[in-house]
Amino acid sequence: MQMVKRILFGLLLFLFFLLFFAPKQELYYKLEHILKDNYNITISENGIKENPFGLSIENADIYIEDLYR
Repeated sequence: MQMVKRILFGLLLFLFFLLFFAPKQELYYKLEHILKDNYNITISENGIKENPFGLSIENADIYIEDLYR
């Protein structure tokens, strides 16, 4: 039982550090690039603020080309 607790605690700690130290802005820009290339969706933002556990995007406009294909 002690081993199971250690493994679960280690897994939770790993997930916490992964969320906390992940490069959130780079992941956002990669998602924006994928949306632009594959689906012709453009996101225009005025400000990005990185939080410890997330990302805040302010005044974003979404443009979709060829909505009715």
